Amino acid sequence: MKKIRLYLDSSVISALDDPKKPKRQQETKLFWEDIKSGKYEVVFSSVLFEEINKCERSKREVLISFIKEIEYIDIETNDTIRTIADEIVKQGILSEKHRNDRLHIGSAIHGDSDCIVSWNLNI
Repeated sequence: MKKIRLYLDSSVISALDDPKKPKRQQETKLFWEDIKSGKYEVVFSSVLFEEINKCERSKREVLISFIKEIEYIDIETNDTIRTIADEIVKQGILSEKHRNDRLHIGSAIHGDSDCIVSWNLNI
């Protein structure tokens, strides 16, 4: 049976190390255990890594250590993804100011993901 392919944005990874929201952190860690067990195929994009690289060093190192625990497909932002992101604006789904959210959606589509997992997508 084919595994469900999940596109994860940085809010999911960030929640693994967010003691300010303990319930969400706990639920995310349970979800992460399912991911680590191989229950899902996971897709990340270069946008996720750009966002993580903006974190302060200690936070960034923790988040990267979580990512290293799993296997994932890495999608580089390309012209197709940017075209999808532009179409999202043209269709009135998101505004120009939600650049990264649009690129996450474009990456998920381009990466043939079954669904997007986000704790804060601005839709």
